[in-house]
Amino acid sequence: ADLTGAAASTAPAGRGWRRWLSFLGDEARGTGPALADLHARETARALALRELAGRLAAVPSLSERLRGLAERAQAAARRLVEVGAPEAPAAVEPDATLWAGLRRQVEAAADLAERYLEAATAVEREQPALFETLMRLRSACLADRETLVWLLAGWDPAVLERLAAAGGAQPSASMNPAIASTRSPATAISGT
Repeated sequence: ADLTGAAASTAPAGRGWRRWLSFLGDEARGTGPALADLHARETARALALRELAGRLAAVPSLSERLRGLAERAQAAARRLVEVGAPEAPAAVEPDATLWAGLRRQVEAAADLAERYLEAATAVEREQPALFETLMRLRSACLADRETLVWLLAGWDPAVLERLAAAGGAQPSASMNPAIASTRSPATAISGT
């Protein structure tokens, strides 16, 4: 039986076996859907963090940190597109409270880090450069999660809600010495 005729009829037009293998590429490994999922999650994370930052405009230090995290998430989404992820739309519904939104972002970052690890593991042997990229993005996601956990640990939920509701109130150092200070998360926690 002539199998080349059957293969040629389903493969995209092109030259030889390399074109055929490129046709099988993402579908055979499943990276296309995984990268699209990662892109959608990073985009949603960026939107949610921007929304939370906007609600916390009365707390510039916290708002700036959240905007920085949103920019990192958006940069990760752009990097995923650069390595072949199809752009996927994302929409975010605001949470009822700021505290709930911040907690949801901690959970989203943990879930996203796990998905990065799964995707990286799936391509480790076939695409080492993509593996490295996904692992770097995972590390950045885990760092973002740590920052969010630190922010949650430094604020009382009721104080956050009052500040956001006040719209223009500035936090005092007595309300939150760790975040009101200019120290880094590690030094604010250790006190040095």
